[in-house]
Amino acid sequence: MFIALSDPRFRRFVIGMLFTYIPMTMQMVTTGYLAYQLSGRATDLGLVALAWGVPGLLLTLVAGVIADRYQRQQILLVTQLGTALVTFVVAVLVASGLIAVWQLVLAGAVQGTLFAFNLPARQGALPEVVPERYLTNAVAVNTSFFNLCRVLGPSLAGLLIAIPAIGIAGVYALMALSFLLSALLLVRLPFGKAAAPRPRQALLREVGAGLRYLRSDPALWVPIALAFVFVGFGLPYQNLLPVYAAAVLNVDAAGLGALMTMQGVGALIGSLALGALAEFRQKGVLLLAAGLLFALLLIAVAFTAHFLLALVLLTFAGGLSNLSMSLNNTLLLLNAQREYVGRVMSISMFTFSLMPLMALPMGALADLAGLTTTFAAAGVLVIVGSALIVLLAPREAVFQER
Repeated sequence: MFIALSDPRFRRFVIGMLFTYIPMTMQMVTTGYLAYQLSGRATDLGLVALAWGVPGLLLTLVAGVIADRYQRQQILLVTQLGTALVTFVVAVLVASGLIAVWQLVLAGAVQGTLFAFNLPARQGALPEVVPERYLTNAVAVNTSFFNLCRVLGPSLAGLLIAIPAIGIAGVYALMALSFLLSALLLVRLPFGKAAAPRPRQALLREVGAGLRYLRSDPALWVPIALAFVFVGFGLPYQNLLPVYAAAVLNVDAAGLGALMTMQGVGALIGSLALGALAEFRQKGVLLLAAGLLFALLLIAVAFTAHFLLALVLLTFAGGLSNLSMSLNNTLLLLNAQREYVGRVMSISMFTFSLMPLMALPMGALADLAGLTTTFAAAGVLVIVGSALIVLLAPREAVFQER
């Protein structure tokens, strides 16, 4: 299940990833807590989160070109060092008592920009640090550790903030140190052979070239089209879980926490399942099946008012959603030409911008028609959208391994 970790380069890459993802997930909790402590307004939490997220929406496609144009190791090194520096500055401001909400917004915007360039380079670097025969397993391991960080990071942040000797300033300092250690590991990591140098064009022209390349290859556009349907219609249900917990299941914050935790557990299991299925040949069929089963589970959740049953269904939904997304990344990394992999992965990442955007109309629909109708409609749209894509796509793009 973890065969990719037998490669020493990939082991170092994963350790560096842990030193990136753990502080990143810690920061989500720490920054929100600090913003609320400073102003006492929930709006400021949303403002800080928005400042971090907007650069990803605006810069993702450009970041994909940069990931293809320059050495990915250098991009990762620069973005990690930049993130460490910004985090350390925030630590100093907190320790000195000079921190303000506008500074958190500015820091979030800078770090969001750095992360927008970091992620396509990190995803695109996988084929350079692991042998191709281990690539599927490497994606599964990478995703598994990321989900583990999603569970550990927030808990660790809450624990450290509560320790008087550490506090918020100490947590920021530890996060800065972790980002720095990740950068130091990258310096000593021997990357494999990158794509051959090619003539450079204008930035937007290269974005267009990436989009044309994607459109020309069904083995690439079919998984991304499925991702648009899955992320756009399926995953926004997560934003409505607080409403589902209170209005449908009649449980308190502890019950909501249990629902979210079991989703995370399911996501971790889904990642591990992909590691066990690394040798499965028809990954396109598995991707389609995972998405359709998830949609059926979402419809079942819509008509479930029993808390324990909802826990079980959401655990499986979390597993299938993560399995689907991991399979999507695997197919793109396996099928994309090396000189286009950064742009392909950035377009794939762009689909996740749909999730917060679609949360607003889904919330409005829930207010108008009820949560049961909203969840059921989301599941039906995933099924119908996936079926249309399969009908329009060449048969070999889904049912044959390339």
